[in-house]
Amino acid sequence: MKHKVYASDLNGYAFCPRTIYLSRVLKLGKKPTKERYRGIIEHTLRKELSFRYSRILKRVSEPLELRESIDRELDSTLQGFPFIYRELINQSPEDVDYNALLPELVAGLHEETAALHRKLEFMVKEAGLKKAIEEVTSWRIDYMVESKGLGISGKIDKVLQRNNEYIPVEVKTGRVPFSVWWGDRLQVTAYSMLLEEELDSVDILFSIVEYTAALERRPVKTTERLRRAVLETRDDIIGILEGFVPEVCCHGNKNKCRACSFRTECYSI
Repeated sequence: MKHKVYASDLNGYAFCPRTIYLSRVLKLGKKPTKERYRGIIEHTLRKELSFRYSRILKRVSEPLELRESIDRELDSTLQGFPFIYRELINQSPEDVDYNALLPELVAGLHEETAALHRKLEFMVKEAGLKKAIEEVTSWRIDYMVESKGLGISGKIDKVLQRNNEYIPVEVKTGRVPFSVWWGDRLQVTAYSMLLEEELDSVDILFSIVEYTAALERRPVKTTERLRRAVLETRDDIIGILEGFVPEVCCHGNKNKCRACSFRTECYSI
């Protein structure tokens, strides 16, 4: 295919097709405001900590040691963050100092680790330490996948391996919705389809959307309906990349417009 579609584009299109036109065709970057930058750093910190759940559990021999292990891993995450995400930190707006922002973010993370402690403690008590470690250990993190046949590429946050099964995981750090958003369903189904191409002859039966705020995992079954929707959405995105211009507020949801970081440019173009 001439145009490359990213799995995250499917999610963006589900939110609003015009964001694809603004970001991919006009190449408008989302405003690097202080609020948006803070949100990106906060999201990335939480996601980085989620990569380390297995390290937390591997350090303990009983639930009483969990609190200390979590605090230790959080400290390690914060210490290593500037070295891993150097480029992201260097992209900060002129009026934002990462080091000044950090204490505020750390306070929020310490609050969330209390919920993480309760969840991991429950897993260990219910399933045993060995099984709990298996449940949170990733086969791959930040795993790049691409398929010329599908015309889609993407980076999967985590891939779990359970016996001969592979499960793609998309990490979400915001509020936990009542149900999995349609855009998230499309994105993780695309990951399932990409993994099937990558691993060859492996059926990905379901994927997971993981919400770090509650350490909650919601499965998304890889249905024929979702597979079809992935391909249809891909084709609609390609149509935009080839010249179709979606209307302003084409979804008719003013709440989406108010929440969109492109709202000023969208209405002025």
